[in-house]
Amino acid sequence: MIGGRSFVAQRFFLAPSRAVRPRELASSTPIDPGPGLLIKYVIINLLIILLMFLNMIYFVIMMNQTPRNDFGRTFLSARMRLEGGSLYAVNDSIRWNREDGSEVLLKNLNPPHFHLLLLPFARLRTEIALGIWIVAGIACFAAALRAIGAELEIKFDSYERSAAVLAGLSFVGTSAALAAGHMTGILMVISTFAWIDARRGRWTRAGCLIGLAASIKPFFLIFFPYFWLAGKKRAVAACSLAIVGSFAIGALAFGIDSYRDWIKNLLEADGWTSALGNASIDGLLSRSFTTDPRRHKMIYLDLQYYNTLRISLSALIGYASLAIARSEATTSRVDRSFAALILAALLISPLGWTYYFWLPVAPVVSIAIDRVRNPEVVPDRFNRASAILFYAALPGLGMPTLPRVEAFVPRSLEYIIHNLYFFSLFLIWMSVILDAAGAIRRGASDRSRSARIEKGAV
Repeated sequence: MIGGRSFVAQRFFLAPSRAVRPRELASSTPIDPGPGLLIKYVIINLLIILLMFLNMIYFVIMMNQTPRNDFGRTFLSARMRLEGGSLYAVNDSIRWNREDGSEVLLKNLNPPHFHLLLLPFARLRTEIALGIWIVAGIACFAAALRAIGAELEIKFDSYERSAAVLAGLSFVGTSAALAAGHMTGILMVISTFAWIDARRGRWTRAGCLIGLAASIKPFFLIFFPYFWLAGKKRAVAACSLAIVGSFAIGALAFGIDSYRDWIKNLLEADGWTSALGNASIDGLLSRSFTTDPRRHKMIYLDLQYYNTLRISLSALIGYASLAIARSEATTSRVDRSFAALILAALLISPLGWTYYFWLPVAPVVSIAIDRVRNPEVVPDRFNRASAILFYAALPGLGMPTLPRVEAFVPRSLEYIIHNLYFFSLFLIWMSVILDAAGAIRRGASDRSRSARIEKGAV
């Protein structure tokens, strides 16, 4: 809960019930805790305890599954390399059995240079290496969240702090990152500091950080045309150099053949797409129209029509995001651009996992806070539609990762539950797009009014 008890009523582009001082959210005046607030505070803390227990279950699952998780794939690959083997050879973390007994190879999709992070402790016992990985991930998360708070000058009272902790524990990105042992913290700290640098006009540094992120996860390449269209030539150059430099370091350390193996793994990563945690367009279509026996299908599509639909939807989302990012010209341009582009990247990518939902948190929160801090903006139909879509996305964002949902979901609700993460991600993207469209419309209206005033004065 950001910005006081009335924030729920104000939040995400709805008209606020009272003015909020610029650059400040929490009131410095002590609030007399009435019975209603006290009851809410108790409920929130009870829910925090419950969610801590639930997330501890995901943590235990991750510990028991290691090395058969995201950490294990990279860790065992680095260890095999030190022992003279191939970086992308099949190991114990790659072979998985589906519910129907068939085997699928969930290959290592991380680029060679990323393994340099794990080489220093690749010879340690798996439990010790996992502990180091977890501590490093928590430190990255803490650094990113602290940087967001400092950049937005967020101040919490005790009630708001508890509500923020509750939101973080209930967020699907948290349970997904815990269950998978993923490197979400590393990517989040990189993307967060890139967003901060862009807000402050340090485009060279922002481009360098985005290039580093893109060298690890190619879906960040959506920022390259954004930098180009926005006329940020230094960001384009820095982004390109960061990607080339990362690949060069990896090639020197592991050889050119390792990159050929990595690209091959990326092209053959079809065993992942229909998983429930994949919130991308490809995930939606593979769960809806392909022949995966685990999923209830509406209809079946030939591969030709499937690819045509996937490419068309991806192109539409990418074009709309870049158009909004290029056209939006208010002081919040960077926030809306980064939010729209990161959300679009997850939708367009073949694998938009729920643990990536942390990546757009900084710009999305900044957009919401900006609406609270600027109560003089009168909500229009774009704002109201944006708010409705945002609230509609919340059930999916708060639903924890459920690997065997088929066991207890009614047949009539299977399709909705299977694709709930996609719907939530898409609704948040639409919410940001509509908010940006409203800002563009207000800007055009203000410019037209100013022109009429000047003409009349003349």
